[in-house]
Amino acid sequence: MLARSAKSFVKRLVEGRQVRLSNIRRGKYFRLIAQIQIDGKDLAQMLLDAGLAVPYEGKKRPDHTILLHPPTSNAFGFMPQPL
Repeated sequence: MLARSAKSFVKRLVEGRQVRLSNIRRGKYFRLIAQIQIDGKDLAQMLLDAGLAVPYEGKKRPDHTILLHPPTSNAFGFMPQPL
């Protein structure tokens, strides 16, 4: 599951490192929202780069299962290869 992989990734990153929270606020459902840096690097960008997150701009979210797990075959049993 992607969420478990992301959690494990973050746990390994923060262990023994300096974590800094900035721009702390409450979100739409009263959840805490913050920008997180680990040793000066942006956690959100690290998650994106690792393929453990998808960008979200506050609008209706797309079906992430399509973005994160593209189909391996089509109705004919194969996927076209990139040129």
